Amino acid sequence: MGWLWNDNNKQNNGNACAVEPTEPSVNKSTYMKDNLKHILQMSASGKSADGCPVLNPKKDEKPKEEINPSNNMPDLRNAKQSWQKMDLPTEREISTIPDKDGSLWEYPSPQQMYNAMVRKGKIDSITGKEIPEEDVESMVNVHNFLNELCWQEVLNWEKFSQKNEDPDVKLVKFTGRPNDITPRARFYHELSKIFPQTISGNLPFDRHDWFVKRDNGQMVRYVIDFYEQADDEESGEPVFSCDIRPGLDNLSNCRDRFNKYWFDKE
Repeated sequence: MGWLWNDNNKQNNGNACAVEPTEPSVNKSTYMKDNLKHILQMSASGKSADGCPVLNPKKDEKPKEEINPSNNMPDLRNAKQSWQKMDLPTEREISTIPDKDGSLWEYPSPQQMYNAMVRKGKIDSITGKEIPEEDVESMVNVHNFLNELCWQEVLNWEKFSQKNEDPDVKLVKFTGRPNDITPRARFYHELSKIFPQTISGNLPFDRHDWFVKRDNGQMVRYVIDFYEQADDEESGEPVFSCDIRPGLDNLSNCRDRFNKYWFDKE
């Protein structure tokens, strides 16, 4: 998850929330589930593309990448790869998530996402490990849908903590931390060894930290753990869930988490 885009130079061109992507329809095969996880995992790394495996790399054609400080990701271009057989959409969907300057975050286009997967080494026709071009658009749509649900859950937390049905909050930046297991996730993982019938022992496959700014200037770090669930029994489609809550950075966040878990019955 983690592919919101903040392009300042653009031109005019918690509570766990389960996500079962039903619109648009998602291919039910195993590769779709695995590759959708790849898209959700493609979060901030802060590293350049040097040394990353890419498909048919040509050093003299490699564009210089500039890192976006809001998400620590390179501002990838919409250019079509030379080996692509189909034209992927280059239009970017506007999210409902406000940025610090009052504009709305944008999601990457399917072509940008495809280019990002090439950069990450997720697409390589030489080895046969390749995400079909025709599936990228559907996976991007599911990714965007999941981000929107995460933001709605952030707003639910803010409504509760601020006692305000219309909180004025903005997403300032976010970062991916897939290798940092949260204490909460590790605790439930260990607890599942004692109560395997009632508690799932799955560790999250990804983690993000979202930094949200309130209208009073206070910054709140939200922690999001992404989990893979069993496939839906009826449709066979992949199901993911996300556990969203304020980070335990101060007494205010600790109090909000305690109160919401124990006293918010809605």
